[in-house]
Amino acid sequence: MPILAHMFNWALEEGLPKIWIIHVVVLTCKSGDHLQPGNYQTILIGHTVAKLYGAVLDAELKTYSEVKEFRKAFHTVPKDCHLHRLCILHTPSDMM
Repeated sequence: MPILAHMFNWALEEGLPKIWIIHVVVLTCKSGDHLQPGNYQTILIGHTVAKLYGAVLDAELKTYSEVKEFRKAFHTVPKDCHLHRLCILHTPSDMM
């Protein structure tokens, strides 16, 4: 996994490699009349590492969003209760 981490960090700093943004769109008929556009589905074929990068980035953004929402809710409960619970859960101090 270190090679993927290196590639992802490089992509964050330098931008996505062109090969990662090239995709092929394939239409396949699900069922029924082949002349009806609604009977087709789109399949996007792209670079595997780009798909992994997207999944990791999506997960990180969701985590960041959840932490931000948690911080907003912090004001509705006494702060000392929150801090005590976070300490019990071994939460890193930079997230408190």
